[in-house]
Amino acid sequence: MLTIKNIKELELNFCHQRGLKRITETTNALGEHFYCFNFGPISDGKGWNKETEVRLGRDINQRGYQIFVMGLQMSTRYFVSIDDIKSKDGLVLAISKVLAQAKWWWENEAI
Repeated sequence: MLTIKNIKELELNFCHQRGLKRITETTNALGEHFYCFNFGPISDGKGWNKETEVRLGRDINQRGYQIFVMGLQMSTRYFVSIDDIKSKDGLVLAISKVLAQAKWWWENEAI
């Protein structure tokens, strides 16, 4: 199980020009623990602008951790090591990378 001390300090920070509204912890149906980073809707609330959730949890293949945008896991999944997310700046960078991938997907792949 991944435990990040003082994770709530990230709330209200910006990641890829999106305001981080709330951080929660959850467990999926398989019992896997995830951190959830929730970004509120912006502008018209459609496409890239809709409410977005980024999840961080252990990689199923035990290669470290994975971070992805919920609903776009295959397009946004990014693998990180504990060293990548050890600092506040490292975690913000990892979240920003998957949000950038999600924005690209909404602008180029969504129909």
